[in-house]
Amino acid sequence: MSWWAVASVGGLLAIFAGLSVWARRLAGGAAGDAGIVVIGQRRLDAHTRLVVVEADGRRLLLGVGRDGVRLVKDLTGE
Repeated sequence: MSWWAVASVGGLLAIFAGLSVWARRLAGGAAGDAGIVVIGQRRLDAHTRLVVVEADGRRLLLGVGRDGVRLVKDLTGE
């Protein structure tokens, strides 16, 4: 197998991987998060934001930052 064939197959795999990521973003996320809906979000600074999500009938206020995701408050029933 020549280097040209290997490079072509590698290029095609890279294109398919890129299309997969693009399609997932266009669809709104990964296939496993179908039960999660982002209601809204607000950027607090360059690395921190607040996000309101609805998951399994619950509305949650989440803090998202460099150190991960944290539950700020459960807004269900308010």
